[in-house]
Amino acid sequence: MSSGSNFCTKDEKCQDLDVETRNRLYGTKSNIRDWINEILRLMKGDTRRRQLPQNKSQIATALGITRPTINDYLKLAISHQMCEVDENDKIKIPEKSKQFGEWSYYNDDGFMQDPLIKEWVENLLTKKEGKPIKTWRSRYSGLKRMCNTLKIKPAQLIIDKKTYLEILKNLSLGLQQGTLINDKGRSNAKSWDTAFHWMKMSSRDFVQYHGISLPKGMGGVASGKVIRHGQYADVRLIDSELDKADNFIIEKWGLDSDIFRTWSLGIEGGARKVSLLKTELDWEEHINPKNNKLTYILKSYETKTEGWWKKYIKRPLGQQSIRVAKERGQHTVIDLQNKSFNIRQLEIATQLKEVYKNIGKEFLHNNYFTRKPFHALRHIASQNQIRWSGGNLTWVCLAVGWKSDLELKASYGELPADLVLAMADNVGMGAVA
Repeated sequence: MSSGSNFCTKDEKCQDLDVETRNRLYGTKSNIRDWINEILRLMKGDTRRRQLPQNKSQIATALGITRPTINDYLKLAISHQMCEVDENDKIKIPEKSKQFGEWSYYNDDGFMQDPLIKEWVENLLTKKEGKPIKTWRSRYSGLKRMCNTLKIKPAQLIIDKKTYLEILKNLSLGLQQGTLINDKGRSNAKSWDTAFHWMKMSSRDFVQYHGISLPKGMGGVASGKVIRHGQYADVRLIDSELDKADNFIIEKWGLDSDIFRTWSLGIEGGARKVSLLKTELDWEEHINPKNNKLTYILKSYETKTEGWWKKYIKRPLGQQSIRVAKERGQHTVIDLQNKSFNIRQLEIATQLKEVYKNIGKEFLHNNYFTRKPFHALRHIASQNQIRWSGGNLTWVCLAVGWKSDLELKASYGELPADLVLAMADNVGMGAVA
């Protein structure tokens, strides 16, 4: 087709558009109507194919034709009413921000109705041998928060890898600078890295499911590395601090209190929050034949590892607190006291923060003890078991609850300096020349 050709000016059903062209469209025989429709599709963008709008130069390259030929086809499109035009007879192209339709605030129902989201969630619900992965709700919520914060549609995340990385960069900068407001009407500037990591990890799963490749170990803005991983591997308490905490809790709330049972099982067994608080007060007793010392062996169910873990409680005060509660009919570490579980765990968390403040840990490790009162117990238990066992990481994995010592070493198990020196003293030097 050459510039300046004259065709009729009828509507889009005009038979003149059915004339076969000399050039083939993607290698296939095509007519004028086919070429016009493809050019318009490329100009406007295609949601189904996750394609951004292209300019005339990009279209010419993609289709192997010249810009003047594109202009001729577009004139025909206008004259045959195959597209919308503005007051200047220019073809209307959607704004980039609206290329996938108008964004509107997503509630749960609206977000799930998006076909891309529905397909992804169905995968999450069957990903683990036909069963849901435990974090599916968090991933779903994180992606919804990301789309609402950026005011974008899910399809915009999966146009291509370059576009996705650019979106992540804008999200990170906006959260750091406090210029982005989330769907709760709040800026995440103070804890931007936590908010960004949550949304990023949710979106990583989504885009990878829909075909965008993110290599394992990838760095940069899309890195999957856990934030602050290993930064708190040395969170610990020494024996005098454990004793001081024991005395504080007993004096303020009593030995027969849920906070003391939580504390006692937490610093020895290190179960995660829900598992710890729901541990049943049933146990086996074991007496060490060498020293006649008594151990209570309880069981905690960890949803994260989907299994039961034995908890070896050796401290006499902890054993006494458990026994007293059991004798008066209490079945688990905490009594709900006619309240919801969430209310009770918040009350226990508040008490734990008081304990940490009393022993001078309020501001240590970037306020970790008071920011993560329950998880701090898991760190304390790990370090206690390392110290009490002389650095036997196999035992620590059994006592606190890991299937391997990789995570223990990375995030919980930095060996105390005095223990390292003691281990070094016990290592033989071999033959000396």
